[in-house]
Amino acid sequence: MLQIRTIALRGKEVEDAVITFNDRSNIVAGASDTGKSYLVRCIDYILGADKMKKRIDEAAPYSRLFVEFENSKAEFLTLERGLNGGNLTAYPGKFKDAENGKGETIVPKRKGKSRAKDVTAALFAFAGLQEALLRKNDRGNTNRLTIRTILPLFLVDEVSIIDERSPILGRAGFDETARKRAFAYMLSGKGDEGIVAAERKDIAKARIGARLDLISDLLAPIENRLQERNSDHEDETIDKLDESISKLSQVLSDHSAERNSLQAERREAITTIQHAESQIIAIDELARQYALLNERYRTDLERLDFISEGAHFFEGLQEVRCPLCDQLMSPDHAHKASEGSATVYQAARAEASKILAHKKDLQEANETLQKLRLMRWNEQESAQQTVKRADDRTESILAPAVHE
Repeated sequence: MLQIRTIALRGKEVEDAVITFNDRSNIVAGASDTGKSYLVRCIDYILGADKMKKRIDEAAPYSRLFVEFENSKAEFLTLERGLNGGNLTAYPGKFKDAENGKGETIVPKRKGKSRAKDVTAALFAFAGLQEALLRKNDRGNTNRLTIRTILPLFLVDEVSIIDERSPILGRAGFDETARKRAFAYMLSGKGDEGIVAAERKDIAKARIGARLDLISDLLAPIENRLQERNSDHEDETIDKLDESISKLSQVLSDHSAERNSLQAERREAITTIQHAESQIIAIDELARQYALLNERYRTDLERLDFISEGAHFFEGLQEVRCPLCDQLMSPDHAHKASEGSATVYQAARAEASKILAHKKDLQEANETLQKLRLMRWNEQESAQQTVKRADDRTESILAPAVHE
């Protein structure tokens, strides 16, 4: 869990401008030109935007931006960044103690193949989120999940609210797949590290051209030897050339058939992996729902135990809410103590027996669900081994054979 607790601006010879947020969701509302959108831009900027967009006159005296975060362990992390750009400083602790502690310099976002610690790495580690690779297009190419990818999930501006589209997915565009996969990852915790990208047409065309070049290179020495032969041996040379070409064609044909077989086997295994992965995601979500239902049963049983054990106290109840139906206990209330503590006790015990039966059924269903998950996991592992064997066969045997 990650929550924004404080946004603050600081400058010389001016008091800090501070806004704090409550637990859970927060809505910033107000008249136009009161700084609502500027708060959104502050969050966007601290999370790695290249520059602070559209400064406002009221912010002119301030030079530094602070944003305080809290995680599920009640720990705090404060990020600081100059409003004119540059790197950030991360302080462990609250905003008010930020400059008293030792800060760590981090970059807004990684560029190229850089492995520098950036805002995403700092906040994911603080929130207990694992870094992941997610698909960015329909071909299966992947990108690193960043804090900016999931930004629309928790920061919804007024434009997204007014728009007749999902604030999470937004308008259709080049990043639609990345947004969908980020949302799915936050729900399931499953990345796309095992996805194999589909080969682009231009790459496939280049690969076929390379094969033709390889065949031409294999035939070149034969053609050279043919030209060096005397005309007296022309017929013999042509026969040998035909035989060499025939053998070479047979070798290439044999390996081509095996390669096609391996590719078909590999495609089938990848389909199995994707199907098993989707099944595991669904099973995990269902198991989570089972866990919530089991917790509900547990609290109901505790409530019934309290009722059955304290039924004899009903005579002393005044104008309070009934523990059975949560209605005020008026003189003509259906569950009034006049029914007798024994009746209440028996009713509570009967209801508890029903819940215990449901709880047993739920346990059996959960055990069956876990067996199904294990079966799907084994299918996924087996298919991954098949993919690996096909890749190893292609790499270690077929490729060298073509070059011989």
